[in-house]
Amino acid sequence: MRQTMTLAAAAAAATLAAGTAAAEPSYDHVGLGVGLIELDERDRDGEGLVLDGKFSIGPNAYLLGRYAAWDLDAGVDREDFRLGGGLHGPISRNFDLIGELFYENRELERGASERDDDGFGLRGGVLGTISPGVTLGGGAVYYDLDSDEELGLYGETWVDVGRRVQVGGELELGDEQELLTVGARLRF
Repeated sequence: MRQTMTLAAAAAAATLAAGTAAAEPSYDHVGLGVGLIELDERDRDGEGLVLDGKFSIGPNAYLLGRYAAWDLDAGVDREDFRLGGGLHGPISRNFDLIGELFYENRELERGASERDDDGFGLRGGVLGTISPGVTLGGGAVYYDLDSDEELGLYGETWVDVGRRVQVGGELELGDEQELLTVGARLRF
């Protein structure tokens, strides 16, 4: 819990301290962050590194990818891999409606024991700028994996700290897991 509060405070401080420049929601970026995870199954928690990106393939479509490596309690490691695509369209001058469909793979490993859990995920919500250089988004997320189905909510905020660099984070609260990630991303 103390780590969660520290990461949340760091994200808030970066948001308040950052300079702003005009920008639209980014569908072309690569990011690196650190995160905290809490799994309801066996009450495990841990921290990890997250690499993600989005790449436009048309005026309203993009590819997405994400890799995360988590170090959990009791010597358990977990790797997450996500690959998919998304669509976006304007619902106002500053906000887009977004929808994403992706393949999700989660692999847990403890010693010689491994468990592979895969399936698909859906995310739907909004993404937009609330002021020059400040992007907010949020919505619902659904996973249908081998072991379970999961429904949750997510929110994200990103602040420009340069022409191409943003800092911020994402919080996802679900039935089976909670994730908090803070980091930076490079827009292109």
